[in-house]
Amino acid sequence: MTTETIALPDNPPPVDINARKSKKTAYYSATIAKKLLLAERETASLQNNPTTIKIMQPFGYTPEKIAEFTRIYQETARAQIMQTKEIGEKVGAYAEFESLFTIAKNQIHYLAKIAKIAFRNDEHALSTLHLNSRKPRKQAEILDFMNNFYQQALMEKKITAVLANYNYPAETLRSYQEHYLKTHARYNDLNKESADATMATKTRDDLLAVLDEWMYEFYSIAKVAYALNPHWLQEQQLEEQEDEAETVK
Repeated sequence: MTTETIALPDNPPPVDINARKSKKTAYYSATIAKKLLLAERETASLQNNPTTIKIMQPFGYTPEKIAEFTRIYQETARAQIMQTKEIGEKVGAYAEFESLFTIAKNQIHYLAKIAKIAFRNDEHALSTLHLNSRKPRKQAEILDFMNNFYQQALMEKKITAVLANYNYPAETLRSYQEHYLKTHARYNDLNKESADATMATKTRDDLLAVLDEWMYEFYSIAKVAYALNPHWLQEQQLEEQEDEAETVK
């Protein structure tokens, strides 16, 4: 198969290429969704638009390079879809965890206050229930405190009996413990979804960085190509107008 060689003029005439420049500027100031839309448009043009193919072919945009460019765009687009999905699942997991955690915090907050009063003269109970330690503040610390409190309060009969005298019988402690277990399970789910979302975001960002490089090269070379052959810009603008008119119909 013979490849057409296009001669490039030694002294190209001046041409207004603001349209090419604005496209490049628009890409780098765009949102990720808009970047993907622009990349989709440009790769599709490289595949299907005769004038774009003619413009870029002398500058190394062979079918193989165009296919690689398209692959990078498609992988980035898929990574964006996955990242959006993982972020959504993380948000959902957080909402479910937060709802349960709010109740669990209220339960242990008042129970711990009563326990401090009930065991104010019992150093063993205070130590066993971690009531004389620094107040937990982080979510993981609060969950660990709950876990220890309910286990020890139900395991040591003396502690269970004393708390029952303050309207916290064993049945209530077990009910609180069951709620804690549900909360902790959702906490584990949230951590997993957070890790998945972080990984999906990194994968998307890594691919997007590669796509940015491809788009930078494409717009930069297209700018030179149009400057060397201004009639190509006119041809492509006419083709784009015809395509838009067909789309409107």
